[in-house]
Amino acid sequence: MIRPSSARRSLRTFFVALVVGTALVQGALLSGGRSVDRNPVLVFTLMWIPALASFVARAVHGEGIRDVSFRLGGRRGLASTAFAWGLPLLVCAVAYGVAWGSELEPFGAPHGPSDPLVVAFGKVLFSMATYVLPLGCLSAAGEEIGWRGFMLTRLIDARVPKPVLVSGLVWAVWHEPLLLSGQLVRGPSPWLVAAMFVPCVVACAYVSAWLRLRSGSVWPPIVLHAMWNDVADGAFDAFTRASSEPQGQLWTGSAGIIVALTWAAVATVMWRRWPLSLPLAPAAAAGA
Repeated sequence: MIRPSSARRSLRTFFVALVVGTALVQGALLSGGRSVDRNPVLVFTLMWIPALASFVARAVHGEGIRDVSFRLGGRRGLASTAFAWGLPLLVCAVAYGVAWGSELEPFGAPHGPSDPLVVAFGKVLFSMATYVLPLGCLSAAGEEIGWRGFMLTRLIDARVPKPVLVSGLVWAVWHEPLLLSGQLVRGPSPWLVAAMFVPCVVACAYVSAWLRLRSGSVWPPIVLHAMWNDVADGAFDAFTRASSEPQGQLWTGSAGIIVALTWAAVATVMWRRWPLSLPLAPAAAAGA
């Protein structure tokens, strides 16, 4: 831990760098007006802005990077990483299962796969959860090194009230310009998408913070983030008919109502059964 006054100074520098970097990259995306899927280089750059902002803050204030905690953290770290890998699969299975089963947003493939539908889905899901995952981790690491590897711990050290909630709100607001423009997630209304995205991300942020603080490692949040992006967007969304329709998704997707409720339920269960402990886990406190 560092002194509260030092943590607050680091946070100020971090947020200045974050706002400047985000404005530049999101400005380029917004000016182009195209879906983020068609701008992979800019999206990758944007995802690394939080990490770059944290590096700037560390350099300005003479802080090292040991507290990012790139080690797995022993058995607890491995268990947390396995949990982070499996949880997005569970959340998607529940949320999309409800949407598909009730036909609120039916199961289907937009391009008519040559394999039977279930087989095609299984192949895509397996690839996204295994050999595509390292690429997802490379992108997700940029955000998680900044959010959970720096911002969360500095909010705690600065004694900011409800630091986990604050970190989740910052994470959500950071996405809002691209949500309101309709370039990140398509839905019936950009305002509805932007509103529903907040509880979904805040709940997910609690889980990410829980993994970071419990394990003392940044790797479980990276895996959680990457798995969600890969399996939700790359597999479950791809086999949801609404994702290819003009009105977009209301019930599923990263801002879907059922998805938000499912993440909220998961966060609530974890909060009640396994309360988040502060300060950091010993491995992180030791700079592991």
